[in-house]
Amino acid sequence: RNGNKGAGGGLYFNGAQVTMREVLLLNNASDGWGGGVYVYSGTVGMKNVLLAGNVADVNGGGLYVNSGTVNLLNGTLADSVNEGIRQAAGTVNVTNCIVWHNSVGDIVGTVNASHSNVGDQDYGGDNISADPLFESGYYLADGSPSAGAGSDTATNLGLAAYARNTAGETYGPTDIVNQGWHATVGVLDLYVSADGNDANAGTGPGPGDAFRTVSKALATARDGTRVNVATGTYSQAAGE
Repeated sequence: RNGNKGAGGGLYFNGAQVTMREVLLLNNASDGWGGGVYVYSGTVGMKNVLLAGNVADVNGGGLYVNSGTVNLLNGTLADSVNEGIRQAAGTVNVTNCIVWHNSVGDIVGTVNASHSNVGDQDYGGDNISADPLFESGYYLADGSPSAGAGSDTATNLGLAAYARNTAGETYGPTDIVNQGWHATVGVLDLYVSADGNDANAGTGPGPGDAFRTVSKALATARDGTRVNVATGTYSQAAGE
């Protein structure tokens, strides 16, 4: 967690011409504006980003735009303390995004929204306003209204190799992309058993698949992974 006096708890841009890809900004804080990101001026692109749990004491818990242009593509802005996005001036475009469950408001100001899911207002057209059904962090659960609700195929948007659900499945060549942030494909369930082995893959509960130690599972896990521990003794003597 970063902290900043005034503006930009995570990142502050002044006159920048930059594009961010595959970025997570989590639990940053500002005692003023822009807990996650503050854009004073410039042109900032954000593709496949997750801004979650950021805090701003004044405005824009996730993102504050003072001026310039911000283009968000497949972003998730959620669980901010204060607004998800505050557009004070400048131009903000959100496409294939989820802006949800931010404490004061999801979007405040004038934002151009396309194929996005905004919790506290319906922008109409190809946008929606419905619970995205987050699971295991910010993946989309089965039946999510944000699944397959994007603007183009995942292949055309460069997201074909990313997970589209909690099972870690990837997209087919013609599948429409989900709204929101995407994580790289990986193991979402890991298993630990007293008769397992840390040389195993950890992907099943049997002795030929499970890890022996919780330590190995935690070292392998990533954000959202579930670690399933079977009945047994797990101690320093047993390898922890």
